[in-house]
Amino acid sequence: ITSGNNCEEAKDAFMNSLKEQLRGSSLEAGEMVINTLNVYPLQCSDFSEMLNELRMKGKNTPQVNQIAGRYFRIDKLPTRVLSPIANAIKVATVAALESVMVEKAWKKTLRR
Repeated sequence: ITSGNNCEEAKDAFMNSLKEQLRGSSLEAGEMVINTLNVYPLQCSDFSEMLNELRMKGKNTPQVNQIAGRYFRIDKLPTRVLSPIANAIKVATVAALESVMVEKAWKKTLRR
């Protein structure tokens, strides 16, 4: 995911997934979470590392939050949102990884 376009597409997929999942929540809480979990400032290498760690080790809420806490200031969020956020991060991680897989498959098809 470290190459430019793949990285940006994966970041877009991650953020779009978060926004989609937070659509039903209160605007204030949603904005706070989106701002806290903003992946755009992350270097592609850090973002890729985070996704891989989440894919390999992010099985439950404490693990997901521990990994996410290395990249985002989730300690600033209310404790009550940490469990829903962990679930949102898991779903967003899958979306980001899938976007890269689709991109790679598409390029492979074009090369044939």
